[in-house]
Amino acid sequence: MRWRFILNILGVLLFFFGLTMMFPLLVGLYYREQSLIPFFASMAITLLAGLILYYIFRKAKADVITQRDFRLD
Repeated sequence: MRWRFILNILGVLLFFFGLTMMFPLLVGLYYREQSLIPFFASMAITLLAGLILYYIFRKAKADVITQRDFRLD
């Protein structure tokens, strides 16, 4: 498998999942909820993990095998 490519995609997905956690955070701020600090911490960890995975593996590319490369001589 192409683990570098998979981890790159996983980093992008984690980053965008962290961004979607912003909507419940904004609702909690609107209603002045007291339990926002743990939620904000988990959102920050998710965003940072996604960014770290993306930047470490950003040069990974999916290798394409064509019929010319796959000759059984």
